[in-house]
Amino acid sequence: MTTDNIDKFDRIALQVLKYLYQQFPAAARPDPNCIGLTRENPGQTDEGMGRSENWDHLSDDLSRVVSWLIDEGMIHDHDYKIGPSYVLSIAGFKALSKIAPECRPPKIISETS
Repeated sequence: MTTDNIDKFDRIALQVLKYLYQQFPAAARPDPNCIGLTRENPGQTDEGMGRSENWDHLSDDLSRVVSWLIDEGMIHDHDYKIGPSYVLSIAGFKALSKIAPECRPPKIISETS
């Protein structure tokens, strides 16, 4: 039995939560580059989006993790149609502080919990 999928999930989830922590309270939209999964920074070219197959795989993995974090209430999705829409929730702060103690929640959260 392999746990590669769990290890990958843990790595991506931690990076997403840390990224949203760094952006808090502003809404953000993580991508594979900004959370450190790759150094690739795709852009628009004459032929379409200039991104690799690896970027697409990482982006798919990231989307699945973000969806799960939203479903579990760790990320709040403002569901903006244009622009960033994800913000770390109280549950996200609590989860993050357990796995990355250096990421402390705001006092208003830690005092009411």
